[in-house]
Amino acid sequence: METTEPDAPPRPPAPSFIDVLEGVHSGLFLRQLSEAMADLTTAVRRQGKAGAIVIRFSVQPIAGNDEMVQIVPEMTPRMPRPKPTASTFFVTRDGGLSRDHPSQMTDPALQPAAANPEETQQR
Repeated sequence: METTEPDAPPRPPAPSFIDVLEGVHSGLFLRQLSEAMADLTTAVRRQGKAGAIVIRFSVQPIAGNDEMVQIVPEMTPRMPRPKPTASTFFVTRDGGLSRDHPSQMTDPALQPAAANPEETQQR
């Protein structure tokens, strides 16, 4: 956005933001951003939910040099999260949790077969 005084000469066009971005950390930040975007789009497709990448550039003056500034980039990916899967348990009389109904009787014949065939023959 350009705000100039009526008598001020026109300002030359600003350099391309992509050109500036390629110069931040010698292009490392742009590569990291590209990787984060690929990870985000993969997660969005897999989860079927929205995600985002928040990018922030802090521009700071350099003490004693009014011709230079420092650019500090920050990137915060916000990946979609899967809905947690619930597990159902029975509550025992003493407040414990059990996958088996606490008052249901068990039949030893219905127990899973032993992994060792010799144990099965001993039954």
